[in-house]
Amino acid sequence: MEFQGEFQENFQTAFNKSLEKLGPFEDNPHLAVAVSGGSDSVSLALLAKTWVRQHIPKGFQNVGTHNLKDEGKTGTLTALIVDHGLRQESAAEAQQVRMLLASHQIPAVILRWTEEKPHNRLQERAREARYRLLTEWCCQHQVLHLLLGHHQDDQRETFQLRRAKKSGILGLSGMSSILETPSVRILRPLLQFPKSRLRRYLTLQNIPFVEDPSNANLKYSRTALRRETMPPQEQERLERKIERYGLRRLQKENEINTAVSECVEVFPEGYGILDRSAYQKLSNKQQRDVLQRCIMTFGVGQYPPRRDSLETVMKNLGMTCTLHGCLILNRQGKIFFVREPQKSECAPLSGKSNTLRWDDRFILSFSPNNSLLKNADDKIHVGPLKEKGWMQIKQTPEGKLLKAFPHAVRLGFPSLWKESRFFHLLMPFSSKFTKKKEYVIYFAPRYPLTRFTFTIV
Repeated sequence: MEFQGEFQENFQTAFNKSLEKLGPFEDNPHLAVAVSGGSDSVSLALLAKTWVRQHIPKGFQNVGTHNLKDEGKTGTLTALIVDHGLRQESAAEAQQVRMLLASHQIPAVILRWTEEKPHNRLQERAREARYRLLTEWCCQHQVLHLLLGHHQDDQRETFQLRRAKKSGILGLSGMSSILETPSVRILRPLLQFPKSRLRRYLTLQNIPFVEDPSNANLKYSRTALRRETMPPQEQERLERKIERYGLRRLQKENEINTAVSECVEVFPEGYGILDRSAYQKLSNKQQRDVLQRCIMTFGVGQYPPRRDSLETVMKNLGMTCTLHGCLILNRQGKIFFVREPQKSECAPLSGKSNTLRWDDRFILSFSPNNSLLKNADDKIHVGPLKEKGWMQIKQTPEGKLLKAFPHAVRLGFPSLWKESRFFHLLMPFSSKFTKKKEYVIYFAPRYPLTRFTFTIV
């Protein structure tokens, strides 16, 4: 029989190995962990706290852990709690989770979804908001690793739900252990552990946890699926099948990356050009995959566009059209993929943070003494240049430089606005306009054009 101490030690060791496989990590890593208060995320936070304290930087392997802590050589952990504000009790529950974490010496930050709540697809929109709040916090605080508490049971449920919807290889491969984004690495170190093991870990230590009431609502497909029992042999068979789909997905992504690299050129100003001659040499399926990548990279759709929509674009390639926030243009025989300027978001600037992710396309970093931020208030925001801004600068040196770009491209350039008045073009594309080094901007789309979104550990 495995005793309490032995179970905890064995589980911690298994977790440490799982997390280490998701590296590399810097010498003094700062990890963020998303915590809802449920058994999954609370277990993850406690396991990650121990890993951080035990993490030994390179060159310090012969130094004791306590000595390293005294020298400030161990890592840092911050828990992130998202309060969606969907129920009256949510604020109090978030504070309760924060207090629980504090009792285990884990600092926590509460992130609130303050936007107006949608009437349709509420769960989906809430999930999107959660990921956005988590990744934005990591970006603003230069945290490279965000840990999520998805476990083995979640993986099986994801496969079953996607199979019921007749998903392809990408969907049936399940969730990836690692997702590399332009600003943060999203890690799922619990995918090999069942929920029962996480609950036992907490129960043996008398650590309380809460569950979101929506998890018991049978109107959601995942909740109903959890009520079903599956024999152990069937579970093992399902897990082997998920792994096989994962291997097929890796092969498919490699093929798509090769095709994309052969026929698409990416520009730091946030647009791409398709080489039609190289594109026409691809198979019909490869052409569709390349178009999907371009539209997701230069637009900002949360999910891939529908297959029938992609095929309509393929048939009419060369004609101006829009899909998923992406504008597709034919200029002098070249196919341009550009963000729809009118769909670009406006994001408020704040003197509290020097880093901003704008429109899911660019990351802006301002120097601490930046004159543009010195008097920043709620009235100052980043938005696209649009026609109004372009008319103000078209005769300036910046405007003359912008004339080299297609009109749709320059209308989407990031700019500073005060209320409805344009006052500064944020142009990182020529050193001529960044002599003061007051800010740095780089194109970092949510979905990079060539990428490996799936990892098996």
